[in-house]
Amino acid sequence: MSAVPRFWLWGIVALLLAVAVGCGDKPPQVDQFVGKWRSSRMNTAPLYIHANGEWEIKSDDGEVMQFGVWELKPLSFVWYVKTNGQLLRDPNAIVTVEKNRFALRESDGSVTNFERID
Repeated sequence: MSAVPRFWLWGIVALLLAVAVGCGDKPPQVDQFVGKWRSSRMNTAPLYIHANGEWEIKSDDGEVMQFGVWELKPLSFVWYVKTNGQLLRDPNAIVTVEKNRFALRESDGSVTNFERID
């Protein structure tokens, strides 16, 4: 096989791989995460992600059980929570983002799924 056809073959392969992994898609936007969510890790209390960068987990009677701040990076969702006087940073890779659900890869490699409640 000559060098030119081999070059074109690799170009086509690269293009197909780029399309397969979603190259060119818009990065996730803040408004895709804002709302009331149910997490596969916590089947009881809902998670509220607010547009102002805050998040909170509330009991059914409205009591705040846990809270913190969050930020969106191009490829990750970063949680911040204050525990025992220390601010902990927990970056999670974004696996998928859809209209009413998203999934994050935890630091231990597991995936947490979130489904919009309201």
